[in-house]
Amino acid sequence: MTAPVNETSETNETLAGRAAALMPGGVGSSARVLHRPFVFTRAKGAELTDADGRTYVDLNCAFGAIVLGHGDEAQLARALELASGLGLVGLGTTPIEMDLADLVVRHLPSAERVVFCCSGSEATYHALRLARGRTGRPRIAKFQGAYHGWHDYVAMNFMTTPDAIGTYDPFSAGIPPGVGESTLVLPFNDTDRVEALLRREAASLAAVIVEPIMHNTGSFAGRPDFLAMLRRVTAELGIVLIFDEVISGFRHGLGGYQAICGVTPDLTTFGKAIANGFPIAGVAGRKDLMDGFRAKPHGTVMFGGTYNATPLSCAAAIACIERLSRPGAHDRLYALGTRFRDGVQAAIDALGVPAQVAGHGSISILHFMRGPMDSYEDIAVNRRDLDVAFRVAMIERGFMMSTTPFRRLHLTLAHTETQIDAAVAAAADALAGLPY
Repeated sequence: MTAPVNETSETNETLAGRAAALMPGGVGSSARVLHRPFVFTRAKGAELTDADGRTYVDLNCAFGAIVLGHGDEAQLARALELASGLGLVGLGTTPIEMDLADLVVRHLPSAERVVFCCSGSEATYHALRLARGRTGRPRIAKFQGAYHGWHDYVAMNFMTTPDAIGTYDPFSAGIPPGVGESTLVLPFNDTDRVEALLRREAASLAAVIVEPIMHNTGSFAGRPDFLAMLRRVTAELGIVLIFDEVISGFRHGLGGYQAICGVTPDLTTFGKAIANGFPIAGVAGRKDLMDGFRAKPHGTVMFGGTYNATPLSCAAAIACIERLSRPGAHDRLYALGTRFRDGVQAAIDALGVPAQVAGHGSISILHFMRGPMDSYEDIAVNRRDLDVAFRVAMIERGFMMSTTPFRRLHLTLAHTETQIDAAVAAAADALAGLPY
């Protein structure tokens, strides 16, 4: 669609060979592996260009970190203006960090205090450690199918196969034996069973961490009665309720999904869309909990990181929040998402294929199954072979996405209705050619 940016003889294949000789697998994250080598040389607006000179509409958008569009010039200019003359100091604080903290506290219902780190995995790690430190209890609870980062105590029961549900299912080697005993895995949206388990295990549980919308595997929301039960029971039992809004925060609204569902947790982790691709994340929550971090006199829970609250990342986050604060910004994100989901579901219905669309706002996902989508147990029967085949087919038609099953699709303010309609047409064509 556009002229090649890379004018040398190097291609996806040759550059990927160089990368493989320098980095394990030739990529910087397990999540970046695709069905064949891709080296991207340009990202602008809603499009990516690879070393072969082919341009794709980006439907991955850095797993949701990009919300304004790649290389948004207004955001970059504003960030550079805010951070002018100030780089990483590493001592004390900066006015930019304070200004960003003020915005988070102002918008996020659970936020009375906030700290910043560099990634969502760091944020959930800090939140869980804080909960243990403040309660004196050793264990945590998470939900089957939820992903909260790469650290040991949550690195389990994510994309579990149907036959392994109900067992300890780590997704990495190198986790010490016995770690699974420190984490209780719960069934999402099963209100009565979860309440019973929490009451039974309360004496040892420091925290329940939950995605209020399970975007990491299915994009299905917590039912109102389920989320209300979590809030009521954890408060009664002295268990810290943590909402992992690393994906939903700022993308679905400046107050996160908690402002939409009306349930306020004790702690919130956030990241991704807050800065449109700059590395920053954070933990926010109740003052009495947050003051347990050792940065506060008499605090007992370590919180550190050389690159925490880097001025340019803070400035980028402020600029992103300013853009998302403009009237109609989230309305447009929601409208684009609805247009995509409605179009793809109409194609599915017309073809009569065993699939359905889920999602919220600007996030969507296809499941190759029929039936309820309230829990991971429901969607574990998703045809992963068809899921992967569809994703590969979409890439070959010019729409970039992860080729791993269950990975969600994201839209940005830079996407156009024309691009969405083209994506719907490509999806219909790809669906028609799958080997059901």
